[in-house]
Amino acid sequence: MPRVFGRDKFTSRMSSSSSSSSSSSSHPTAAILLIGNELLSGKVDDQNGRMLIRELRELGVALGRIEVVPDRLPDIADSVRAMSARFDHVFTSGGVGPTHDDVTLAVRNVWIFPGVPAIFRRKLDAVRERFRATPIHTRAVYSRLGEGPIAGTLDAIVAAFPEVEIGSYPHPGAPDYRVKITLDARDAATLERAVTALVSGLGDAVVRVD
Repeated sequence: MPRVFGRDKFTSRMSSSSSSSSSSSSHPTAAILLIGNELLSGKVDDQNGRMLIRELRELGVALGRIEVVPDRLPDIADSVRAMSARFDHVFTSGGVGPTHDDVTLAVRNVWIFPGVPAIFRRKLDAVRERFRATPIHTRAVYSRLGEGPIAGTLDAIVAAFPEVEIGSYPHPGAPDYRVKITLDARDAATLERAVTALVSGLGDAVVRVD
């Protein structure tokens, strides 16, 4: 089970920045709402959500929530209203178009996209640069020790660098390391200081740094 350190601090900071929706924010947040009975029944594999996750990350938009709801207007409306109030941008996939079970809902700061992946891609490409913000920088440190022995070091780094989100992901099957540690931050200098401190704290446990 992945262990994410400092998530409460990171989440509260990002949420406070989205208390008033603003597409000009340098630290924007987003939510994704996937609409469709076919997704919930497993008849169709989601492609749009995965695509949008990657795009938002590249654009510097912090994704805070993903939900999947059926083609029922009350469910869609409830989710959209909650997301719209909390995040700068809300992206929906599905629920629009000519099919009999599609519904449409117009709300502020909500970007409504079709569910067909090829059309979704075209529509997103047409507007994606509107969302570009301060980039989120990422580094990774690989440890030959498991999570238990390095937990104290990770906790210390989290306390020292509250601006950095740190995730710990066990990889028991990897040939040369046991844990991949990711560090994310918008300020590159702060991120590098955190990486340096982490590498120093882990010592000989470090396999490599990406």
